[in-house]
Amino acid sequence: MKPNEGFVNNTLDNFLKFQEGKKLVLFGAAVQAEKALKEILDVKNILPSYIVDNDFRRWYKLFHGYKIHEPKKLLKEDLDSLVVLITSLYPYQIMDQLEEMGVFNYYASYLFIELFYMKESRLIHL
Repeated sequence: MKPNEGFVNNTLDNFLKFQEGKKLVLFGAAVQAEKALKEILDVKNILPSYIVDNDFRRWYKLFHGYKIHEPKKLLKEDLDSLVVLITSLYPYQIMDQLEEMGVFNYYASYLFIELFYMKESRLIHL
């Protein structure tokens, strides 16, 4: 089994530990990427290298200062030293796409249960 195959180890804590010393790439350049940047990466001072997205209309543009590339750019990377943070509302479809490309080091910010509980606890304390 790979580190997070099928999202079995998909917690924020596991992601934070696993991404240390690896090149981080976000997959998805929309609302979930903005949330991940604001709620996780900026807070933890983690800088992604770039973003990939399936929408060709976004390729080579900037999203919050990060250049967006087509997903096949991942194939040029050393996959063992790369971790992809899926920042999309469709993590399972992107998981399938990544695995078809041979990329198995991935996490999905949309599925981090800790973020759900943090939001819920904020609502309770209001």
